[in-house]
Amino acid sequence: MEGIKLFTAARIIAKAGAQIEGLMEVLGEKMINSLNDEKQKIRAQYGDDDEEDSVGGWMIKSYLQDIAMLKGKSRKPYAHIAIQIALYDENEAQIQGWEPSLYVMYGSGEDGFELGSFWLSKILEEKGQLDSSESLWSWKDEDEERWAFVLPLVKLNREEDLVQQIVEPVKKLIADKTRSDAFPSNSVALRFAVGNDDKLSILIENKP
Repeated sequence: MEGIKLFTAARIIAKAGAQIEGLMEVLGEKMINSLNDEKQKIRAQYGDDDEEDSVGGWMIKSYLQDIAMLKGKSRKPYAHIAIQIALYDENEAQIQGWEPSLYVMYGSGEDGFELGSFWLSKILEEKGQLDSSESLWSWKDEDEERWAFVLPLVKLNREEDLVQQIVEPVKKLIADKTRSDAFPSNSVALRFAVGNDDKLSILIENKP
């Protein structure tokens, strides 16, 4: 590799890292504020976070922040929302059309999410099912309900994007995951197709 290319790559990662950190902070705050509900006595709070580094620890490949949802005076969560950043993953990159993305996950029950709880490259093995939007995955984990959707990082540039594309859909899906209007008309959530060979691909301009 040429020196200038290495420098350019390092500069891009450094700048992207700072932007992603800011995105996660803003999204986490907005998500918690949205999930808190005094009337229903529901409160949301940060749970554990997790990350995976590249060999040698030079770069964070994936990062996950878990948000626990509790009701009343209970100290045990009844559900979790997780936000996961996937910058670089060899298995995910094998999916046609994949790019660095933000994964949004919901799970009922006490146990929170950790890295590895949801990967697109494993979702068919987990018997994940796509809904009619072609964006929302649902599956079971030890009888607990799970669902998730994925958005490309480069399409999340403003606070308004985070609210419209992530926070509001999450709120609607928690109320009823079958809602046909959960995603906005201009949704940037990735859409998927499963081929006859059970090979997963991402739809680009309505074409697999």
